[in-house]
Amino acid sequence: MSLALLLALALLPYHPVSDVTVRRYGVDGWVLELRTDSFAGRTDCRVTRGHLSYERQAVVFHLPPRLATFDAAYRIDGGRLTPARDDAADLAAQGFTLSDDDLDNPSGGLVRIPARRLEGAKLVQIQPRPGIKPLRFKLDGLGASLDAAHRLGCAEIGTTDR
Repeated sequence: MSLALLLALALLPYHPVSDVTVRRYGVDGWVLELRTDSFAGRTDCRVTRGHLSYERQAVVFHLPPRLATFDAAYRIDGGRLTPARDDAADLAAQGFTLSDDDLDNPSGGLVRIPARRLEGAKLVQIQPRPGIKPLRFKLDGLGASLDAAHRLGCAEIGTTDR
């Protein structure tokens, strides 16, 4: 390299690539991702397993995006059938946008259930719409993953976009 080029590079301000460190752990079948922002002094976390994620005090079930889930219903551990839309007010209060920009399918294949309904639950069955066979989702290990996230210093779990 020429001396002029080295001098020019030395005069440019230094910008680190990232102040964010990402660490991933496996906890009882769930993936715990910690994102530590050293500049902000904050650690945010994601807890996921397959088609499930924990976001804003709710478990989000990611079904195929083209599957309309507006009329979805769920059953927790063989309990009563609950229409997913019964949770709409609680979910909106937790900051969820309940539809996307697709006018043909505003649900985007998502079913969200407030975490308070799932405390201690082992199995959730979701019927995306009447007449479709219910899908089964095991929740084993979710509580342990959330506990681990808190022990590792997570300020928030599942509230930031990535």
